[in-house]
Amino acid sequence: TRLVSVEALRYLYLAELLRVKRTSKESAAATPLKILVLTDYDARNTRKQLRLLENSLHLLPAEVQITVKAHPTLPLNKADLPQGGMEISSRPLSELLLSADVVYASSVTSAAVEAYCAGLPVAALFDPA
Repeated sequence: TRLVSVEALRYLYLAELLRVKRTSKESAAATPLKILVLTDYDARNTRKQLRLLENSLHLLPAEVQITVKAHPTLPLNKADLPQGGMEISSRPLSELLLSADVVYASSVTSAAVEAYCAGLPVAALFDPA
């Protein structure tokens, strides 16, 4: 058996994304807060994550834009989302990270690490059990 060192090419976009986000930050000051929600592959955890978000909506600024990117193995539809003007997006994560101000993620998605590497603040929901 032989081990070969390899590189995960799917993450190469993060270096460019970080550069683009830095240069566009000044122009985003007057826009609504943009929250990107990255869900879990487990339906129970996703429900818990969305329920906590719903219960916290009153704490957010009036001008907020919430985009939900469902985990690829657990697609969501509009009926799965709490009330509050959230939208589901199927756009690539690289595009969604570019327009987000903050990310709210499940604790098991690697997309949370991508968001962090892209320079975004990340809040992750951990299962207390």
